[in-house]
Amino acid sequence: MRIKFLGGARTVTGSLFLYNNRFLIEAGLFQGHREEAEQINRNPPIDLSQISAILLTHAHLDHSGNIPNLIKKGYQGPIYATQATIEITSLLLRDAAHIFEQDIAYLNKKLRKKGLPEKEPLYTIDDVERSLQHFEPIPYHHPFQIGDETITFFDAGHILGSAQIRLEGPKGSILFSGDLGRRGMPFLRDPELGIKTEVLVLESTYGGRNHEELTTVKEKLIQLINKINRRKSRLLIPAFAVERTQDLIYLLHELEDEIPPVPIYVDSPLAQNVTRIFKSHVELYDREAKELIQNNDDPLGFGHLHYIRDVEESKWLNDREGPLIIISASGMCEGGRILHHLKRSLTNPDDIVLFVGFQARNTLGRRLIDGVKEVKVFGEEYPVRCEIVRIDGLSSHADQNDLITYVKSIPELKRIFLIHGEEEEMETLAEKLKSSFTGQIDLPQLGEEFQF
Repeated sequence: MRIKFLGGARTVTGSLFLYNNRFLIEAGLFQGHREEAEQINRNPPIDLSQISAILLTHAHLDHSGNIPNLIKKGYQGPIYATQATIEITSLLLRDAAHIFEQDIAYLNKKLRKKGLPEKEPLYTIDDVERSLQHFEPIPYHHPFQIGDETITFFDAGHILGSAQIRLEGPKGSILFSGDLGRRGMPFLRDPELGIKTEVLVLESTYGGRNHEELTTVKEKLIQLINKINRRKSRLLIPAFAVERTQDLIYLLHELEDEIPPVPIYVDSPLAQNVTRIFKSHVELYDREAKELIQNNDDPLGFGHLHYIRDVEESKWLNDREGPLIIISASGMCEGGRILHHLKRSLTNPDDIVLFVGFQARNTLGRRLIDGVKEVKVFGEEYPVRCEIVRIDGLSSHADQNDLITYVKSIPELKRIFLIHGEEEEMETLAEKLKSSFTGQIDLPQLGEEFQF
C-alpha cells in the first residue's frame, strides 16, 4: 500500500491524495495567496495517464474544485461520487468557472494596457461541462470493483451526499474519512461509525477544540435577533451556499415561535439552487427532518422567509431598512453578494455581522473575526464599526470529541494519517488520540509519500 499527500496536508484546502499510484482521492482547489494558489492549482504533480479513477467524498471546492483542470490536462477516466454530490458539484464547478472567467477578463484588461501577455482562466464553463460527463453515481453501501480493489462509500454526515470511502485490496484496507459531520445536526444523518479498516486518513479541521452545543447556538441566535429587532437594524450572516445556509434556515424555522417575525432573506442564487437539490433528496434526511416533510411542514420554506434571485431584488434589499436578516454567500466574504451588503453594514454600529463557519487564513472573513479595524471591499477602505459575532456551534465538521469517538469506534485500526487541518489543530488531536489509540499516528507533510 502506498499513499502520497499532494494536498490537504497540514492545511485545510486543496485535498488531493494519490493511492497506490492509480487512485486519486479528491481533486480540490488550494486557496491562499493568489500567486501561490494559481501555481499549485494549475500544476498538479500527477501523471494522469496512470490514474484509473478519481474518488470524490463530497462537493465542496476544496475537494472537487480542480477536477475540470485535470480533465483539461488529459484525465480520461471515471469520477465516482454519490448522486447528491454530483448534482451539487455541478453547481459549484459552474459557479467557480464563471468567477474564474470574470476575474481573468478583468486581469487581462489590465495586462493589455501594460502591453503584457494575457492569461487563461484555470478552467472555463466548457471545461466544466466536459468534466461532468466523467461522473458516475455510487450509492452508499454498494461495493464496486476496480482491478483488485473493492471500493465502498459510507455516509459522512458532513453535507448532503458526503461520503467516507474505503478501499480494500490484497494488502489491506484504507478508509478516507473525507470531511466528517457532527452528531445531532439538522437534516442529515449522523456520520457512520465503526467502519472496519486498518488504515485511516482522518480530517482534523477542528481537532484542537470542541463546538458549542446546538442549544447554545439557538439561544445566541434568539438574543441576536431580539437585539436587531430592538435596534431596527440588520443581522448579516455570511454563509456557505451548501449546507450552512440550509442548516440556518432549518434552525430559524425551529425558532419561529421564539423570535419576533423579522423578515429573513436568502440572497444567494447558488444557495437557492442547492436548496432545490436538498428538496429532491429527502431520502438522505434524518428521521426528524423526514417527519417534518411528511407532516407538510417545509423547513426550507416558511412564513417570513424570502429567497432573492435577481440582481434588482438584491439592490432593493440593500436599500431596505431593518429589522431584517440577510443570509448570503460567500461564507468567507471572498466574493458574491455578501460584499455589497457588507459595504452597507460595516460602518453601522447597530448592525451585526454573524460568522457561522470556518474562516480560512488570508480571507476577509478571517480578518474581520480577528478584529481588524479597517478592511477593503471592492478596493475601497471601510472602517469596521459594526458588531462582529462568531458562533462555532453550526460547523458541519466533527470537533475533537466527535473525532475521538469516531476513531474509538473503528475495529482493528492500526494507523492514522491526520490531514485537512492547520498544524496546531492536527498536533493537538494527535496528542489527545494517543491516550486511547496505541497505533501509529502520522502528520504528513505536503508531497510526502508513505509505503506500508
